Amino acid sequence: MLRFELTDHLLIDAQEAYLNQGTAGGARTADQVRMLRRAYRGMAASFNRRQERDPKGALQDGRIVTIRSQILDPYGAHAWPKRSARMLLGISLAAPSHLPDTQCRKGGPTYRALDPESYVAVLADGPPQEREFGEMLMLVAYLDLVRTMQLVWIGREQDAGAALTAFHRQTGDLTDWSAVNADYAELLAEKCRSIGT
Repeated sequence: MLRFELTDHLLIDAQEAYLNQGTAGGARTADQVRMLRRAYRGMAASFNRRQERDPKGALQDGRIVTIRSQILDPYGAHAWPKRSARMLLGISLAAPSHLPDTQCRKGGPTYRALDPESYVAVLADGPPQEREFGEMLMLVAYLDLVRTMQLVWIGREQDAGAALTAFHRQTGDLTDWSAVNADYAELLAEKCRSIGT
């Protein structure tokens, strides 16, 4: 069943980057990052508890097909204005970044073949009807092998492209997940070792 987690050190890095701009605007944005991070920590805990309390009605995964049918479809079981999956109502699946089509080892399968359902996408704080943080966006990494939606960056909408580029760099073009989710990194490496040997 799906869980939501925050990658605190990456979120703190984003906050500090805005503070280090040394401008009033940067300080305001850093404060918004802090507030949004705190809000999402509470929402993540609530979402995870709700998932555990009601396994039958829980959202089972964060796959694109599931998000589209259960959350973004107006008739989906978790669609707005239902609150059960409020954290995902602002997700944009227009151009998600999937794991790359590069081999996980020489002669081995590609990362995308190992885990075709994982992706990185942009997330706003809810649907347009109830957004409170205006231009603020987040990046989430859905890690299918561990059924986890990982919040990895918070910042201004205009900075999201640069943040995604930086995240690709931090994760070795979405192949090294050790700094994001160690369990997922190990499962991906284990799948790479076990297939075709």
